[in-house]
Amino acid sequence: MANSKIHAVPKPKVLAGEAFLRQLLNPHTVCRVVVMGRQTLNEGWQLGSGMVAEHRIFGMESGAVTCHIGDRQSSLRPGGLVWFQPGEQYNLTQECRERARLMFYRIFLSVRQRPIRIKPPLIESPANPHACTLMSSLLPDHSLADDYEPLRRRALLAALLCHLLSGQQRPTLQEGLQLQQRQLALSFIHQNMSNRFTIDDLARHVGLNSAYFTRRFKCCFGATPQAYIKSVRIRAAAALLAESKQSVSQIADQMGYEDIYFFSRQFKEVMGASPLHWRKQVYRSR
Repeated sequence: MANSKIHAVPKPKVLAGEAFLRQLLNPHTVCRVVVMGRQTLNEGWQLGSGMVAEHRIFGMESGAVTCHIGDRQSSLRPGGLVWFQPGEQYNLTQECRERARLMFYRIFLSVRQRPIRIKPPLIESPANPHACTLMSSLLPDHSLADDYEPLRRRALLAALLCHLLSGQQRPTLQEGLQLQQRQLALSFIHQNMSNRFTIDDLARHVGLNSAYFTRRFKCCFGATPQAYIKSVRIRAAAALLAESKQSVSQIADQMGYEDIYFFSRQFKEVMGASPLHWRKQVYRSR
């Protein structure tokens, strides 16, 4: 994940979301992957950057990092994604002492040798299981023939961008949970990942009834509480599969799953592969 600076690169052409999507799917648009993969973040990890020429997409599988772009600051937590635009400066800083796991994808897009970018400098999603699955699918798939990989990549990028742009239009501050309620909900989920609890338990902890809490939660995070909890647990399990030698059954038990077959089915829904296949892919990519 070495930093790269712009050297004699034309100023990016700024497009609105719909126009950018059309260009992304245009076969004449250059779509070149710079680097992609997963990285384990140890305590004190930072990623600082000068102005860059390529798009940079980051997805959090476990742990948390703080994102800075200009005067704007946000927190990237499990299930969250950010898409930085070329021509911007940003940095990422790990927030806690625990190890974190980050997906990264850097891609250069241009039309007639001129880079293209979307109007907002930063597109982010607090927690979107569907977008995270798409992000994970963007990473190398060695089972596909090379001829299909560029088409698959463009389609996944377009689908990912649609999820992220739709999330920007959601009036979360007006209709979602209040800041303190969001913090209570997220801390309860992350502290009880290995325990069995209901949405009623979670709503009661926040101080709301279940139906009202579910509507507000979905407005904030773009997913139901059930989908968000599943995503958090599965991505924590994926981090354990990558970093430890524990068996699948041990990890499933640690994440609160009594039925390993149910765990494997949910793992494949979120990560796009069975636990064993996903672990093999991680080891192969190192």
